[in-house]
Amino acid sequence: MPTPANRAKIQLVRGSYANISASIADLLDGELCYAKDQNRLYMVEGSTLTEIEADPEDIEGLIASIIVGGTGITSTHDDGSDTVTLDLDNTAVTAGSYGTASAIPTFTVDAQGRITAASENAINTDVVLIEVHNQTGSDINKGDAVYVSGTHTSGKPTVDLADNDGSNTYPAIGLVYETITSGSDGFVIISGLLTEIPTSTLGNAGDPLYVDSTPGDLTTTRPTASTEKVQKVGLITRAHASNGTILIIGAGRTNDVNNEITALTGVALNESDLGTFTGSIISDNVSIKTALQELETEAETAIVDADISATAEIAVSKLANGTANQVLVTDGTDVSWSDDLVIAGNLTVQGTTTTVESTTVTVDDKNIELGSVATPTDITADGGGITLKGATDKTINWIDSTDAWTFSEHVDIASAKEYRMNGTAVLAYDGADRILDNVIVDGGTY
Repeated sequence: MPTPANRAKIQLVRGSYANISASIADLLDGELCYAKDQNRLYMVEGSTLTEIEADPEDIEGLIASIIVGGTGITSTHDDGSDTVTLDLDNTAVTAGSYGTASAIPTFTVDAQGRITAASENAINTDVVLIEVHNQTGSDINKGDAVYVSGTHTSGKPTVDLADNDGSNTYPAIGLVYETITSGSDGFVIISGLLTEIPTSTLGNAGDPLYVDSTPGDLTTTRPTASTEKVQKVGLITRAHASNGTILIIGAGRTNDVNNEITALTGVALNESDLGTFTGSIISDNVSIKTALQELETEAETAIVDADISATAEIAVSKLANGTANQVLVTDGTDVSWSDDLVIAGNLTVQGTTTTVESTTVTVDDKNIELGSVATPTDITADGGGITLKGATDKTINWIDSTDAWTFSEHVDIASAKEYRMNGTAVLAYDGADRILDNVIVDGGTY
């Protein structure tokens, strides 16, 4: 054994040995050495190697004294098995899986990251919802009709109570799904069934629901005032004091005829006729379609048989030729046109007298027909011809009794021209002499 003086001195091993027993002669008394083939630590006592080992129970106790239970952790050690056990404490959460296709899982987590509570919220797959924000300063109750009033900083639409006669409070986008407190987000149902809501005070199952004039309210009575918009948002599917249901089918659009149109007709909604009329154009007690047809017929007739009043004046701003402000005027007797008139088609004048007050009449046709009646004869042609107005009428007329053209005035043949009969000249003037030729007078030929 080392002397007391040496016991206070520890010699550190100078190496590790694969065969510690064979190497003991190289070690000093009291020196520590490590046998690497045994994975053990020895101390030299004279010529003896003493293994250094700890009592497992002591080590276990030491570990157990160091590792203690904390929040949610329990530490135990068993002297019999020389083990230290760390256990997580159970929480109030029931073991299992949470969340399905029709339910959303919700969890509560403590500061240690443990789930301390778990549950499910059922999803109503029969509805279409949009997330909105309430910044009205008041709660918006479940079932209230709302419209989009703006946009929140989060990007969600803000909503307020809708009505049918306010300014920019229409149309309703739907009904509030659950009460939304002021300053909070919530949901609006725009399509589907809204359940667990009082409906018996509104009406019966199958009754339509309209946006009311009272903000947020619904009514089964169709609004009738001309200032009220008509929006049918849905219908009652179950009438109940607290557990009623509403089927939202018309949110976000005006799916009914607005009262302005009804006000124009002057009759109540769904009337089968328009009542009586003071005029004679539209028949009494007819439908809108019949009234419109009668108006159309009258307008077409008026266009064809237009009767322009004695003081009428119709101005045309511009015609195809670029001339502006031509005017059609009637003075009670005559109708006049203030500018050139071009008729692309045929012109038929059905009057007793046709008067042309122009300096020159130009006719492209080289043949003018007179007396063009349905069945022309010499009798219908009798007296026909041309009359030139002068101090006395100068006429060329066909006389049926003489079977000849009759001139009321002299016929003067110009110089160097001939008077011919059947193509043969019988009378001429050569500028100096008057010549009679090929004419038989009293049996003689000259």
